[in-house]
Amino acid sequence: MTETIIPISIYMEATPNPASMKYVVNKLITEQGASADFKDFASTRKAPLAQKLFEFPFVRQVFISN
Repeated sequence: MTETIIPISIYMEATPNPASMKYVVNKLITEQGASADFKDFASTRKAPLAQKLFEFPFVRQVFISN
């Protein structure tokens, strides 16, 4: 059986807060109704996406929701 690979599309949107950006993904990356707020790198132990985002010097906090 061949697995179908669906490309992931990500785009960003401005928010009312000029210090924040919203990134929109074309598929769910959390369970329905779930969210996660990472205040710093130390809180990302089980969140590889948040860990990678904290590698950027301008990222101060990561919030993920569906």
